[in-house]
Amino acid sequence: MHDVVCDVAIYIASERKHIFMVSHDVNSEEFPRKDTYKQYSHMSIVANIFDERPSPIFCPKLKLLMLKLCLKEPIELQDDFFDRMSKLNVLSIRGDKYKESIWPFLASIRTLSSLRMLCLTNLRLDDISIIGELVTLEILSIRDSLLEELPMEIGKLTNLIMFEFRNEQGELKRILAGVLSRLVHLEELYMLGVEYFSYSTLMELESLSRLTAMTLSDCSGDVIYCNLALSSKLARYSLTVGRAYKATSITDNYNRIIVLEVIETCPLGDWIRHLLRKSELVHSTGEGSNNVLAELQLDEFQNVKDLCLEDSNSLTHIHCQNNIPFPKLEKLEVSRCHGLPYVFCMSLAGGSWTVSCPVDKEEKDEDEDISRRTHDVIKFSNLYELDL
Repeated sequence: MHDVVCDVAIYIASERKHIFMVSHDVNSEEFPRKDTYKQYSHMSIVANIFDERPSPIFCPKLKLLMLKLCLKEPIELQDDFFDRMSKLNVLSIRGDKYKESIWPFLASIRTLSSLRMLCLTNLRLDDISIIGELVTLEILSIRDSLLEELPMEIGKLTNLIMFEFRNEQGELKRILAGVLSRLVHLEELYMLGVEYFSYSTLMELESLSRLTAMTLSDCSGDVIYCNLALSSKLARYSLTVGRAYKATSITDNYNRIIVLEVIETCPLGDWIRHLLRKSELVHSTGEGSNNVLAELQLDEFQNVKDLCLEDSNSLTHIHCQNNIPFPKLEKLEVSRCHGLPYVFCMSLAGGSWTVSCPVDKEEKDEDEDISRRTHDVIKFSNLYELDL
């Protein structure tokens, strides 16, 4: 696949009149100086230090600009730096460490009337309200940048198709009401590192009828008991509720993921029940896991590949019917469920080994009554990991 992408890129570059400038000299102390920049269509610049603030440059053909500025001091560009880049479609600005990379948005960014994609990484962003004037934006990505508030002006970006906020450095503290609901053309939404993703914020997603992909982390625990009407086109999702957690390296293998902390035993909301039955990875922690399991049983575990149940003393078995094939189950993990003497009822496991789940080592000897039966068989055709 890499070779195919490379060949296509080479073909496109050769067929069209693209002129590239690449300057990745981290030891340079000045912005790359040229007699003229007007011939370049793509520029990529990596620098460690500038001896002075870069002046505006005339780039009438520039379509893509990537700046990676590994500076020890806050990034400073002249206010009119972007004034003569009217055809710019893609702008990517990356700092080194966000605490040292304060990037005040320049007034001239509003002149980028053709900008389609804006990527901001490792920056300390005090105020991004001016981004709301970039009404042609289709992709907005903010990664590992310090930002306290998603301002109301972001709601003006009604042409956005993809919005991404991923932050492992600090949490986005506020999403102002009415911002997300106005992004009516949004197809992909990724929000990781939000301090409190409340039910009222989730309700705004009901306006996003084109949404096909969604990642939400740190949702408040009450959202799973409420009702929502999400887009019927939603095909890929990753939802984390409460303090539940699973390593990203594991969840990257699946397209439909739900990781829940279910403390209450009251009924789940319709939208959660619907997503559960379609999910490939389901991890549930807490006494309410019985309700999670009940939804999976209704669909006879047809889609689940990775199932994890933790900290629920109310569980007595995973399933109690014969001839359930578990067609896709690859991994089963049961932990700290002390009311669970067996993962499956004896009648279900007949004809194969009964799967035992002793509470502790002292009870292990008492539960070693594993026996063979001669009738119905439980089938795990894809199971490769069992953790009890």
